[in-house]
Amino acid sequence: MNGWADPAPAWWLNLKARPEALAETVDGPRRVRAREATGAECERLWTLLAEADDGWGDLDDFAARRSHQTPVVVLEVTEPAS
Repeated sequence: MNGWADPAPAWWLNLKARPEALAETVDGPRRVRAREATGAECERLWTLLAEADDGWGDLDDFAARRSHQTPVVVLEVTEPAS
């Protein structure tokens, strides 16, 4: 997340340029395609993250820290598990 600061982190810029990737999961590697969540999907995912992780603090503090809109990246599986 680049420490909540601008500019966007290099890993995200790389994924935007080449969204096909290999993600290591508990079930083994999966081919994925990265995309940025936007609008209601982005807000829903940020809320889920804040609620699931005690390290984020309350939602108001959390919203203030992410005021510069850190991207939320969704990885969609492109190949089924083997």
